[in-house]
Amino acid sequence: MLRASVVPVVVLGAALGLTACGGGSGGSAADGSGLTGTGISVAGNLGTNAGASTGTDTGGNSGTATDTNVGPGTGTTSNADSSGSDTGQGGSGSESNAGTDAETGNGSNEGTSTSDTVCPDLSRCVDFTALRIAKYKDNKRAAASYTFDDGYATSTAIASIFEKAGVRATFYIIPGIIRADGWSMWKTLAGKGHEIGNHSMTHPDFRNTVLSDQQLDAEINGAQRLIEQKLGIRPQTFAFPYHLYSDRALKVAQQNHVAVRKMNLGDPGYQFAFFDTDHGTDLAGTLVTVNRQLDEAVKAGGWFVAGGHGIDGDGWSPVTTEFLQKHLAYAAQYSSALWTDTFANVSRYRLCRDMVKAEVLLPSSTQANVHLTGTYDPAVCNAPMTVTVPVSIPSGATLRTKTVDGTEVATSVSAGTAFFSLRPGDKVSLQVVPATKTTR
Repeated sequence: MLRASVVPVVVLGAALGLTACGGGSGGSAADGSGLTGTGISVAGNLGTNAGASTGTDTGGNSGTATDTNVGPGTGTTSNADSSGSDTGQGGSGSESNAGTDAETGNGSNEGTSTSDTVCPDLSRCVDFTALRIAKYKDNKRAAASYTFDDGYATSTAIASIFEKAGVRATFYIIPGIIRADGWSMWKTLAGKGHEIGNHSMTHPDFRNTVLSDQQLDAEINGAQRLIEQKLGIRPQTFAFPYHLYSDRALKVAQQNHVAVRKMNLGDPGYQFAFFDTDHGTDLAGTLVTVNRQLDEAVKAGGWFVAGGHGIDGDGWSPVTTEFLQKHLAYAAQYSSALWTDTFANVSRYRLCRDMVKAEVLLPSSTQANVHLTGTYDPAVCNAPMTVTVPVSIPSGATLRTKTVDGTEVATSVSAGTAFFSLRPGDKVSLQVVPATKTTR
């Protein structure tokens, strides 16, 4: 059973020496000095400090600041959450202190303040211990794939229906019966993003135990090679004719294909739906059945896989254009929770999500580098995976994700969880970018 994994998180690097949320260091009790830091305000340092302390405000105010502290103590200030009363001789400039500092001085203190203290310690805002590979792409709850066998003439019309719905389908073709002038149609569909899969060379019954090793190779691997030769694309998945096969045939199919379509994967969330009239009394009843199966797959966080042939009287037990349109309209209600893609794309994702792990490097208190690594086949794990992590980011701030070369990576935050895409082997950096405000 394939399931979402809790990704092992490896945190690399030495301790950052952070005080509470900040990046500065406290002064000594002997001289009662204030805080000097790296431009990061220290939040949550509730302490006691005898007398007044003289120090440096690293937010851009040069001069002497007086921090009022209570009683004898250890030199830490009473500036909780960067709020306090600072009296100093300041000038104009830019501050990196967030909070409600009330300042009086001999000059004006006006400019743009970029608040770092929204998240001075990134690990306080991003829970790297709960970093995960999402169960499905874009953190969707479930997945759906639509497959059509034999390569009938109405495959182009079927593809058009799915394109109008904004999704792509999988077509399992029989290369041994395609005429020389018939390959252009499949090349066009492949160019539009549909999957062209392998349905064997001549559509035999693979339960036949008298098929020799040479025959199995010709029917399965030979068909794969022919499709690749004609289309320039190597089929990634295989579908057995009639959904029937021997153990020998299955082993051969699995050798050179990423996945084999089956009616049962041993996954309780997996639903195989027949898009035909042979498995029901009529199309209306079949539509009710397959829609209910989709409901169950979404509820279970599983994978809905449909198997059909042609439409509108073309091919074996065909459905209709109206049938497909009604079902896709029904499926649209789950658009926020359902990832619909080809059988190959969903298969690869399901395989790779259990093969990769995350490494987290913390080069500073405000940046983290996330890297997906592990023992995996790069020919299979060649598409981005969705990484999720719980976050607690103040209003107005954003989580910025970039590649090594500085390219922005789209990052979404929903219900306290951030997610972004990352290819195995690649690395991205995470930073919390505070809101910009104008102060006087």
